[in-house]
Amino acid sequence: MKGRRFSHVLPALAVVLSTFTASSISQAQTVPVGPIGPGSGAPRYVEGQVMVKFRAGATPSQQAAARASAGVTATIRSIRRGSAAAQGKVELLALAPGQTVANAVNILRAQPGVAMVGPNWIYKSHVVPNEPRYRVGVNPNNFFYPNGELWGVYSDADPPGPIGTRNPFGSQAEKVWDKGNIGSRSVYIGVLDEGFDYTNPDLDANMWNNPFEDPTDGVDNDGNGYADDRLGYDFVCFDNNPNHLFYIKGGCLPKDDKDVLSIDSHGTHVAGTIGAEGNNYEGQSQPVGIVGVTWKVTFIYAKVLQNGTGTTAGVAEGIQYMVNLKRDRKIDIKALNLSLGGGGDDPFVRDEIIRAAKQDILIVASAGNDNRDVDIDPNFPSGVDPREDNLGGETGADYDNVISVAALARDGTRALFSNFGRTTVDLGAPGVDVYSLQARFPSFVGPGVPLASFNGTSMAAPHVTGAVALYAAANPTMPARQIKNAIMTAALNTPTASMKGIARTGGRLNLSPLGGISAPPVSPNETLVQGRVTRDISASPPISGATVVVLNTATDVSATTDSNGNFVLRNVPTGTIRIRVRKSGYKEQIKTVTVTAGSPLTVNFQMSTGSVIFGR
Repeated sequence: MKGRRFSHVLPALAVVLSTFTASSISQAQTVPVGPIGPGSGAPRYVEGQVMVKFRAGATPSQQAAARASAGVTATIRSIRRGSAAAQGKVELLALAPGQTVANAVNILRAQPGVAMVGPNWIYKSHVVPNEPRYRVGVNPNNFFYPNGELWGVYSDADPPGPIGTRNPFGSQAEKVWDKGNIGSRSVYIGVLDEGFDYTNPDLDANMWNNPFEDPTDGVDNDGNGYADDRLGYDFVCFDNNPNHLFYIKGGCLPKDDKDVLSIDSHGTHVAGTIGAEGNNYEGQSQPVGIVGVTWKVTFIYAKVLQNGTGTTAGVAEGIQYMVNLKRDRKIDIKALNLSLGGGGDDPFVRDEIIRAAKQDILIVASAGNDNRDVDIDPNFPSGVDPREDNLGGETGADYDNVISVAALARDGTRALFSNFGRTTVDLGAPGVDVYSLQARFPSFVGPGVPLASFNGTSMAAPHVTGAVALYAAANPTMPARQIKNAIMTAALNTPTASMKGIARTGGRLNLSPLGGISAPPVSPNETLVQGRVTRDISASPPISGATVVVLNTATDVSATTDSNGNFVLRNVPTGTIRIRVRKSGYKEQIKTVTVTAGSPLTVNFQMSTGSVIFGR
């Protein structure tokens, strides 16, 4: 975690949505669960199962001996696939009746062929459900958007949004849309959650279609270990359908088995907040429900929860799946949304988060719903610090790719349920009374789509993930780590009373500084600096016609801001440079930055009125 390691025994994490039913995490059988550590509130794991990672050089005989020593009866599933398998085989193992998880972990830890071992921890979605209020609504051009329900995307001014859509504690996404940035389908976002209604008219155009896979032939065409993964993959039922709407206890059943109905409401809700389509009412036969923080994006889904509950095996494999897509297939995934938490010090999920960091993929994680200080009592995985070495696993990454998100209410106060932490929670975002999409029951008859209001840090995280997508759309070549820095800097510059002293930035999600232009293509060795110049007042209006120049260079490197205050400097010298911005009637601004070839840098300026100061 950020600045602190997890202990091996942790107090309870949030229990949300509903009371956990052990059988809901088993593919084919009822599995009991138990705590590890003192008290019934301790983190919970799947009884009768352990996770193990063998050393990369472990021989088959060493692996067999390790399994036998702990009373393993079967290998339930091999977790690592594709390029990840070369880093050491990871397996989910079944234990003999009477063998405890704690005892098996201790035995396996001593085996020479074993690098890492732990429980199959239980993870849960971080949602505090309201009584679901299904509503029918339309896009921002119609009646539903202005009625206050989508406050999480509102700004502090009218315009840019319609009259009645002002909220200073919204994400300010309206301002970005007004600059012409509504996202891009060239931006890839992974969502690890429940399944979702991928044919929903507010989501269907934003779905990934795997170009390397024939989705109907039952063959793993792209060689990643998953046959027919057209939209993503289901790591609960182990197939290519991310929206199994119908389940009964303990198993994945055909869609026509309706003995017990379980709909993937949480996953659909999260997807809608990140990227429900906008302005898609015209030409539709029925009204379409909402709009996300970004209107255009490409979702890749990994189903790792069922009824809001999952396990280490599914979460770790889901992250691994996304990392392998970027590493092996060069699909430029910018971020993964994890609106979930649980377990204790889970080395297997930690390993995959470190691997994600090394591929420059952000992890946007909910901080949890226990109203506790997670600096003292950590939350997982939002508290992971990937810069730390993982004993028996990956060496630490060179930067922190995790963004931990607390929940804010409409009035900017911290939600009463939201976790907090001065060093382990990064910022606040809208997480109370958040309206978004629901999967459609077979009995649902329009017009429109079903919607519901949820509370939770599960709802706050996707606002930040949507913000990542908008930054990536405006700056296609910007590394994910720089996108995180931009979001953190904006939060730092948006002090929020309820976050002061209990989040790293002391602030909240604020998209106001983001410009609307897309950065020009950057060649591998080109040096480029881009940014925006605005007034230093609350609405941050753009300043056009300002002159931006790199000081003390042999050749002229300068630009003039456009009507939105945006500028682009090309062929900037590498290393440490000084950039000056001037305009008549405003005080001159100078910033010192470091430029690296092939890595576009974003530098924003805020100017105050007054005399231009010369001679520096």
